[in-house]
Amino acid sequence: MSRATGPPEIDRSARKRLPRWATVGGSVLLYSLYPVVVCIAFASGRPRVALATTCLALGILLVTLRGWRVPGIILLAAVPMVLLSAVGAMAQPLVFVPPIALNLALAFLFGRSLRAGHEPLISTFARMERGKLEPDLAHYTRALTGVWVAFFVGAAVLSALLAATAPPAVWGWFVAVGNQVAVAVLFVGEYGFRRLRFPQYQHASPFALALIVARQWRAQPAIER
Repeated sequence: MSRATGPPEIDRSARKRLPRWATVGGSVLLYSLYPVVVCIAFASGRPRVALATTCLALGILLVTLRGWRVPGIILLAAVPMVLLSAVGAMAQPLVFVPPIALNLALAFLFGRSLRAGHEPLISTFARMERGKLEPDLAHYTRALTGVWVAFFVGAAVLSALLAATAPPAVWGWFVAVGNQVAVAVLFVGEYGFRRLRFPQYQHASPFALALIVARQWRAQPAIER
């Protein structure tokens, strides 16, 4: 006698990873569109739209961070109220916050890994690629982690300076295009320098390394459980 079976059991780790990846993807898309929307909102005389976009960007960012989900939900719930409120020029300083905060958060993420007794973040990425990190590469990746810290701090400072002194369109071009191009140039340029500096080793391309890190990152929750 055959026993009735229910629907196939869903892999819980995959089910938990999907919303995480969807949220991260949505955050990246929103961050890319954010400065464009803000510039259009200011150009058309609609600061409330700019402020609502800020609440949306910060809300999505916070709900992805452990311990900050409640403030994130509050910001997301405030979006329709901001659109209906009579917010004027005081909205302008707030709309420049997300790109500055994101760069500072990345600087903090990389910088805290340089503490004594911790593995630098770039060293972790290199170990994911190589399995074993040679001493000279360990020294190099520690220094490279510091370079990325300086880069993100510099990007945050420049974004703040442009927000304070330049027209919103100039700030928007830097955040939407300039900052991303600078990240790509540093990422690819470092790969070329590393191949010249350490010709005795094989080096994964930037794209291949990104895939390796992404696979390891997705597998991490399952490993921890």
